[in-house]
Amino acid sequence: MVLVYIALKASNRALNRRERLRVSAETVEVIEEVEGASRTVWSSPTAFTTVDLEALGEHEMRVRLRLSGRRHSVGKALSPPERESLAEALREAIRLARQERHLPA
Repeated sequence: MVLVYIALKASNRALNRRERLRVSAETVEVIEEVEGASRTVWSSPTAFTTVDLEALGEHEMRVRLRLSGRRHSVGKALSPPERESLAEALREAIRLARQERHLPA
């Protein structure tokens, strides 16, 4: 019974976990929200952040933010097609944010 309780508690906690991605001209941030508390788990300068889409197998892929030797996976709860869309959207958001930074005043 204890193991079932722990498994259900962990499953419920995962359902209440949210990941927010914020891209601005200055930074790319990943904010994790669990049970009402939020914390930044990734922050990097937009100008130097890249997005990788890694195929791990026929039906598995991973979206990663990368800066130098650092990497952080995002969108773990998404299906492979949704991860592909996320990678494209992040790349576009970063491209637009970089352009915004260099707009003439």
